[in-house]
Amino acid sequence: MDAPYNTPKRPNLYAVFGTHPADAEVHHVPGFDQFDHYHVLENPPHQDKVKNRNWDLLVLQPGPNYDPATYVSAKSAAEVLAQSAAGVLGPVSTPAVFGLPGLVLYAPVICPDDDDRSPGEED
Repeated sequence: MDAPYNTPKRPNLYAVFGTHPADAEVHHVPGFDQFDHYHVLENPPHQDKVKNRNWDLLVLQPGPNYDPATYVSAKSAAEVLAQSAAGVLGPVSTPAVFGLPGLVLYAPVICPDDDDRSPGEED
């Protein structure tokens, strides 16, 4: 996508590397185990719908206070930033830490609501 990177008008997609997320959370690319990570999408406060389909990719890695025995994956952007502030995760960085350019991703997100569920599908 040809768009300026890391603009304040576009939400962030945080990719958290090096924390060994649970199987249900991990984004794994076969052959590249060292890049296993999980994602957290930024969403405007008090909103239950994700309206933006373009995301600036920002990355985090374990910080000086990271303990694999007690680490719990963040479930929101606020939790990611709190873990970063506490040193559990390192600072928010651009993909340049992995030798990649700044990335703007087009990734439509579908969050099912009651009207989107198939008959018999549970919460």
